[in-house]
Amino acid sequence: MHQPSYRHPEKPYLLLPWVRLRGVKDYYGMARMLDRFPQAKAVVNFSGVLLEQLNAYAKGSVKDHALVLSEKKPSALNAEEYRVLRERFFDVHFEHMLKPNPRYLELWQKKQDGVRFSPQEILDLQVWFNLVWFHPYTLKEEARVRQLKKKGKGFEESEKHYVLSKHASLMRKILPLYKKLSAQKKIEVTLSPYYHPILPLVHDNRIVRRVPGVKVPLRRFSAPEDCRWQISESKKIYRSIFGGRAPSGAWPSEGAISRETLEMMERQGVRWVGTDEALLYESLAGEFVSAEMLRKQRHLLYHPYSFRRLKLFFRDRGLSDLVSFVYQGWENQVAAAEDLIANFRRIHSSLSHFTRENVISIMMDGENAWEYYRNNGVDFLETLYTRVEKDDSFSLAYPRQLLRSLRGKHVHALPKIAPGSWINGDFGVWIGNERNNTYWDFLARIRKLIMKKKRTKAAKQARQVLYRLESSDWFWWNTFDDPRGDFERIFFALLRKAYRVLGKKYPELEKRWKSVKKRT
Repeated sequence: MHQPSYRHPEKPYLLLPWVRLRGVKDYYGMARMLDRFPQAKAVVNFSGVLLEQLNAYAKGSVKDHALVLSEKKPSALNAEEYRVLRERFFDVHFEHMLKPNPRYLELWQKKQDGVRFSPQEILDLQVWFNLVWFHPYTLKEEARVRQLKKKGKGFEESEKHYVLSKHASLMRKILPLYKKLSAQKKIEVTLSPYYHPILPLVHDNRIVRRVPGVKVPLRRFSAPEDCRWQISESKKIYRSIFGGRAPSGAWPSEGAISRETLEMMERQGVRWVGTDEALLYESLAGEFVSAEMLRKQRHLLYHPYSFRRLKLFFRDRGLSDLVSFVYQGWENQVAAAEDLIANFRRIHSSLSHFTRENVISIMMDGENAWEYYRNNGVDFLETLYTRVEKDDSFSLAYPRQLLRSLRGKHVHALPKIAPGSWINGDFGVWIGNERNNTYWDFLARIRKLIMKKKRTKAAKQARQVLYRLESSDWFWWNTFDDPRGDFERIFFALLRKAYRVLGKKYPELEKRWKSVKKRT
């Protein structure tokens, strides 16, 4: 589970609402799902900055721009606020969240037709945008939420504020619920580095030279000490929220690993790491056996490995992608869950002559898949957990528990570690194209200025900004579509802040950036 920092240094609110909206629907809903099944076990992974923002919402110390606009009376909106509300308040899954609600669909059609909204239509839109994010369990349990959906239109200010207060109430429940599940040993909580950087690239972005044909940024960026900060700071916020010792497991941001960063994580007390199967085959490959040949030896995937004292679990990409991207399109969600169970049985049967104890690892984004499923994935997940609980040929477990029971059996040592991520087994999403290489150059310039003022207060403040600039998300949205430029705006606002803190004249980096965008 990951969201970047949506704090814009020049705004009094979070720029985007996804921590709150995903919290109300997915982070809360997934915990409730696990709580319903006695035998359920799962790994739940948080980036440090997601914990920070969930905690801030729970305390009521932060708002997002959509929440600010939702709270306002329609008559109090200025022209720019009206424009943003009209543009952004339809950012929901069309088929499952907008289309089934006639009034919401009617307002969307009026927007398409260019019709100006009346004050009542604005109020109805404010309600609907927030109403559709409630999880099915909340709808089932809260009669007033169901009544509002049934009413559909002509909402009052008091009804809008009830919806927003319900959001706030659910946000306060999320972290205590995960804390309870952790205490009950139903989940193992793991962490990603604080601001979700691609650790091998932050450690030294020249690592991409190991990949033939990849264009390297002009300036080298190498900050091993920043990697250490990103890991240790996540451990600190975990302990502040969950108490006890720091987690023993980690999901490196985007499953990105290298020999150097794994050694660093081991020194910081991490005992196991999850990543993608492609990196297993690349790590096992040698002079006479290619990764492509090894991919056909599927039995290699279904047990943990070790590197030094660190243990590694490699996900079954095919099964993970079935849950993430394929089953959502099945008409019969019960059949989809049963198909996954059938895959488990097939794997178990094919491996029985190798070893009795095998591990199938499914690793996927914890929030992105579910609105693509009907009923937010409830039918699929409830069927899955019910079937697993009744089947004695396999059981749910988390890595800490497995490693304790295996006690070194069926754990094979890796001869080397191939660097890469869970996307294509490489780093191509975050480096190599001209846009991302330009971002890395900007970061290298800032770091050089910081190092010149190494022990000053200004350098310490600027370093805190640099940690945020190292987030994977700015680079991700250069490679994929950032239609409204939100991530670009935050990135350059952070750059301006870093120069301001250092007392340096800002070199108008946007001018270079515009020429790069024009070329690409």
